[in-house]
Amino acid sequence: MEEEQKRLEDISGDIAKIESSIMDLKKSGIEVPDVTVRKRFCDLTLKVNQILFQNLDSIRELDPDVKEALFNRELAVYKKNTDVSSTQDYASDSGSQVGVNLTRDPHLSIPQAQGNATAKIQLELAKLRRDLKMSQGSKANMETAVHTLQDKDKESHREISELQRNLRSKDEKLREANLMATQARSLEVRLRSVTELHDQLQTDLARKVVDCDRIQEHLTQRLLQNHRLTLRFNNALYRYQQLGLQHDALKKSGIELKERLDKKSKTFIELDEKLAAEARAYDDLIVKHESLDLLYHDKSTDCDRLKKELDASFNELSRTRQMLEKKRTDLREVGERLLKQENSYVSLLKTFS
Repeated sequence: MEEEQKRLEDISGDIAKIESSIMDLKKSGIEVPDVTVRKRFCDLTLKVNQILFQNLDSIRELDPDVKEALFNRELAVYKKNTDVSSTQDYASDSGSQVGVNLTRDPHLSIPQAQGNATAKIQLELAKLRRDLKMSQGSKANMETAVHTLQDKDKESHREISELQRNLRSKDEKLREANLMATQARSLEVRLRSVTELHDQLQTDLARKVVDCDRIQEHLTQRLLQNHRLTLRFNNALYRYQQLGLQHDALKKSGIELKERLDKKSKTFIELDEKLAAEARAYDDLIVKHESLDLLYHDKSTDCDRLKKELDASFNELSRTRQMLEKKRTDLREVGERLLKQENSYVSLLKTFS
């Protein structure tokens, strides 16, 4: 690539030399043969086209068949215009026909500018050649024209170098713009992925909110259920306290009954009736205890503790009943002994009487 650019620079320098020399010759009045100018101009144009077409794969990315067709077309134009009789027509048309117009391709950089410069030089050269035919002069100032040609050659070379630097800077800016466009596209893709991720997170968040509402509703139902269980436990505790009060009252009445039995051992019948009444009350208490036992059989650990305490009270009441039964048996035995003594006394009285 660098070698081809150097060759293009050399060819551009040659074209500039020809242009400047023709201008100098025109000013000095020296006549230059038209055939010589035409031949050198056509050779340089063909070289430029060859270099451009050889590098089109990297400049314009054309198909090889298209590239070959374009080159053949330029070559046909060159061969067609090589006739000496058509020198003037070729010189006037070669500026617009020879070479391929690459100015409209936005992807060209340095070769594009060189092609444009070549086309401009060809147009100017055609105009100069038409003016050259009209000029007449002598050959005395040829050496002066050669020195002037060399000076203008240096100036043209500097202008071409400046143009190449400008084109390189434009190419650099174009590459930076393409890089920024690529980065923008990548950022757009990343933004699209972030947007999709955000939408997915929003969907997951909505699903989590629904799950939280469902869990909160379940916890509310559990709280209401626990509240109902607490109320039932409080009612059971209240009933147990009432049962304890009844137990204390029964225990107190049992103590009083025991004292009355100790004091009134002679009133067996009254004690028997009282014992029967106490037994009935005790049976009622047992029935109540069994109903409470069936009612609170499925309760929690606290209810089990209450049941154990009730069982303890039941055992204590059973012991009290056994003690009362024992007292009752003792009283019956005392009554029987008293009856026997009474009968013995009656028999003795009968005997004495």
